[in-house]
Amino acid sequence: MSLKKLLAGLGLVTFSLGCHNIKPTPDIKPEKEVVTVIDHYVKHDTDLKCKDVAKVTNKGFEFYACESDLNQELISEFEFIADVKSLGMKTFDLVKSKNYMVYKNKINENPKTNYWLYVTGKFFIPQKRDNYIFIKEEGWHVDDIDKYALLISKVDDLKDEKYYYYRRGYDVFYRKITDFAGNCDITPEFIKRKLLHKVNTILHEDLHMTVLKKDWNPNLEESVACLIGNIGTIQYAKEHFGENSKEYVLSKLNLQFKLDLAEHLIFLNKQLIGLYSKKLNYEEKLKKKKEIFKNSSFMKNNADLWDSIPYNKNFPLLYKVHKKYSDIEELIKILNKIPKEEKEGIEYLKKIISEDTP
Repeated sequence: MSLKKLLAGLGLVTFSLGCHNIKPTPDIKPEKEVVTVIDHYVKHDTDLKCKDVAKVTNKGFEFYACESDLNQELISEFEFIADVKSLGMKTFDLVKSKNYMVYKNKINENPKTNYWLYVTGKFFIPQKRDNYIFIKEEGWHVDDIDKYALLISKVDDLKDEKYYYYRRGYDVFYRKITDFAGNCDITPEFIKRKLLHKVNTILHEDLHMTVLKKDWNPNLEESVACLIGNIGTIQYAKEHFGENSKEYVLSKLNLQFKLDLAEHLIFLNKQLIGLYSKKLNYEEKLKKKKEIFKNSSFMKNNADLWDSIPYNKNFPLLYKVHKKYSDIEELIKILNKIPKEEKEGIEYLKKIISEDTP
């Protein structure tokens, strides 16, 4: 069955091909008494440029914004984020990170942004996230690339480089990212997202901050972050809306959809690797490649698929561990013992799945 038919059958609408595959849901937030303290014109160590900074404290979390941006909607958003982070710390043993603690309106205050440009050959798909080229200043950054490279910058938007490599015949995929582990900011776009999508994203990024010292292979770390984001969203919906709510049902459907999507992309990856290994002339191979991507529904090219691999390659394996150990506390203990290298990590997870449940 094609992914397009699968989506139609499930009636789901996705936001991305990473892990935040959440169908729009009403922005209904739980009603409960919350103690919030607001301090005006405070000293701070954030990178806000305005002179009138306010601090909003809720559940022990300190949020910052320019006074001119502070209103009840933003205060409610801070309270919501504090709720999600509290769940992450209590239930999943996540650290108290500085992700999503500072609001920037994108008019007077520019949110921290990462620019990623994936570049691959026409008939090659990298199987791990490496070959980084870090761009630390604005300008023209082009080099001869053999099979692939990942250009990353915090200062250059890499749009010129994207055009250059595209015109040279490479497959390219471009990402402008404000959601990333490492003190990422709250933006107007983030606030506008649907509630379950935001829950998933916050837990995902806080998982990254929690496992920094583990130095996991990205193909393991991103898949673990996707798992925690999804099952954490289910837990949030259960606690705040109840098991009979559409939010709870939807959060469980989205976990199943994430699994289906991962399996689809794994199959697509194998299809293309098989095609690229065949001895065909350039035109015939390119034609078959275009047909495969057309049938994939979402993926545009090799570079796009490369970006999706860390989020999906090992997700089905982790899902099986989750199904075997539904107790979250036990699951977290198992996940914390995953070796940092991908090969050893996969062997460990397979062993966990094959063992008799105590």
